[in-house]
Amino acid sequence: MEDNDHIGARLDRLPLSRFHFRIFGIISFGLLLTGFLSYSGNVVLAKLIESGWSNNYLNAAFTSALMLGYFIGSLTGGFIGDYLGRRKAFRINLLLVGISATAAAFVPNMYWLIFFRCLMGTGMGALIMVGYASFTEFIPPVVRGKWSARLSFVGNWSPMLSAAIGVVVIAFLSWRMMFLLGGIGMLLAWSLSGKYFIESPRWLAGKGRQREAEQQLFRIESQIEKEKKYYFAAASGKQ
Repeated sequence: MEDNDHIGARLDRLPLSRFHFRIFGIISFGLLLTGFLSYSGNVVLAKLIESGWSNNYLNAAFTSALMLGYFIGSLTGGFIGDYLGRRKAFRINLLLVGISATAAAFVPNMYWLIFFRCLMGTGMGALIMVGYASFTEFIPPVVRGKWSARLSFVGNWSPMLSAAIGVVVIAFLSWRMMFLLGGIGMLLAWSLSGKYFIESPRWLAGKGRQREAEQQLFRIESQIEKEKKYYFAAASGKQ
């Protein structure tokens, strides 16, 4: 328990740095795309009826599939994050949403679209849970509230973004492009997270992987020391 507190205290004392901004950027990008794909459904449904692809009943099933997915994802996301780790859980759900959204752009009928919509919702529901949990574990408590609000602010741009892009994309290209854009964006976020989204030292310490937690934290401190020209005595054992 003392080791866990020690890791947490060292994380909490860190000044804001490029490391924190990268974590913020990756998570906020994922949340923005989550909202984009979620609200894109509203833009797409009218076009599906107009083109004869769907009807009111199938549209209701499409919407319900997303909500069912969100329910499953939000219910399981926390357990997955605790069991596999924040990094793995975050990346798995980015990949799930990216593949599902990309596949939705090439479906042959409405039934397959409903199926992939449910998978999208499952990944997005879990992504929101894991994303916010991971963010609070990295950001110093002094500025945690302010930066959590900024994270929500970025995510709340998604309704306007999906509506604005939908007006152009659906009118001049196809409704399929809405899912393709979201899917490619999620796969890009997945790729970037492989390089910049590290495992939470708090989670590692909580699982008894103290050495890995120390190594991860030492790398973070070393990066910040170079950036800020500031020395963390406890990081190398010197007083």
